[in-house]
Amino acid sequence: MGNFFTALTAETLWKYTHMNIPFNELDKAITYLKNIVVSCDGALSWDSSTGTLSWASTIRIHFNTAAGNLVQNTIATGSIAMTDGQFAYVDLNETNGTALTVSAGNISTGAASNILAYNRLVLGYRNAASDDFYPVYLKPPMKPETKDFFIPIVEDGVACTQWAAGAMNGVLPSSWTGLNLKEVIAGTGSQVGVGSTMSIGLYRLRVSSIGDSTTRFDITRPGTPDANTTRYTWDGTGTDPVITNTLASLQPYDTAYIQAQNFSVGNNGQKMITAVGDNWFETIDSGSLEENDKTIGTGSIRIGKGRPMLSTEVTIDSDEFSSLTAATPAVINTDYDDLQAGDLLYAMISAVHTTPAEGCYLTGTCRLP
Repeated sequence: MGNFFTALTAETLWKYTHMNIPFNELDKAITYLKNIVVSCDGALSWDSSTGTLSWASTIRIHFNTAAGNLVQNTIATGSIAMTDGQFAYVDLNETNGTALTVSAGNISTGAASNILAYNRLVLGYRNAASDDFYPVYLKPPMKPETKDFFIPIVEDGVACTQWAAGAMNGVLPSSWTGLNLKEVIAGTGSQVGVGSTMSIGLYRLRVSSIGDSTTRFDITRPGTPDANTTRYTWDGTGTDPVITNTLASLQPYDTAYIQAQNFSVGNNGQKMITAVGDNWFETIDSGSLEENDKTIGTGSIRIGKGRPMLSTEVTIDSDEFSSLTAATPAVINTDYDDLQAGDLLYAMISAVHTTPAEGCYLTGTCRLP
C-alpha cells in the first residue's frame, strides 16, 4: 500500500472512476507540500532549559488546497513545551482562515510514522541530546544586515563637560554603505550625574567636493568681522559650486579642505568655515591674501560636513546610568541617518547634569532600510 494513494487491487477496473481515486489522493499530498509559506508577525524564541517554543504574535501559514486555491491558516500568539525528542506540528485545514492549535508529538522510529499525514505540517524538533530546537517549517526570518558602533566620549572617572566630544576609531568602510541609523543609546561611567539632564548629539561627518577645475573664485579680505576674515566668492565662471547657507550645502563650522592648483599657498589648506552666503563662504586665516579670477584647476575644494543624525538628542536623566529610562527619547533625523563609505561618526555633549556624571559613551545600531 502506498503512503499517499489507495493501492490498486484485483477488483480495480481501468475506468476513470476507479483510477481517479489514487491519483486524486497523490495529487492532494503533492499539492499540500508545494510552496508552503510560514511566517510570524512577531518574534520567535526557544528556551532550551524548559523546552518551550514561543511566538510573540500570530503565525500565518499559506498553502494550496486540493482544489488549487491558496488559503491561510493561523496560529494565535502562544507557546508549547516539548520534551526531549518531540516535534511541534499542526494539521492544516482547507477552510480559509482556520485557527490551528500547535501540538507536540513523539518521534518513534521503526514504527508507523506519525508525521506522514498529508496535512500534517511539522514546525520543528527538539533534539534530545543538545536540547536545541531545529526548525523544519517554522524558521526565523532573515534580518537586514545590522552593524553596531561605539563612541567613547569621556573616560570613566573623569567628569563630563559641555562640548566634550568623541569619535569612532576611523572612517566607515564600504560594508556600511546603504545602512541607516536605527537606534542610539548613551550611558555614563561608574558615577551618575545628579540634577538636570545630560544631552548628547550624534553627528555624521561626510566629505564632498564643490565645483570642478573650471570653477573660478575671487578671494578677498573684507576685514570684518575679524581682521583676518577671508572670503571665497564664486564669480559666476565655470561650474556652479552651489554655495548656500543651508544644511544641504555649507554651514558655519564645516571644514574646507582647499587644494586648488591656481590658488596661492596661503589660500590653500584646511580651514574652518565661519560664515556662508549665496555663492561665498568665509574663513579666518592670517596667512591668506587677496587674488581674483582663480580657477580650482587640477586640485579640489572639499567640504567636511558635520550633520546631526538626531533631531532630538539622546538624554540621560538625573541619577540614571543610561538613556534607556529617559523621559524624552531620542529621535532619529531621517534627513541624515544614511551612511556611506568614508563617513565618520562623532558625538558631543551639549548639556551636563548639575553635578556631572563621570564617564560617557554612546552606542548605536545601523541596518538596511
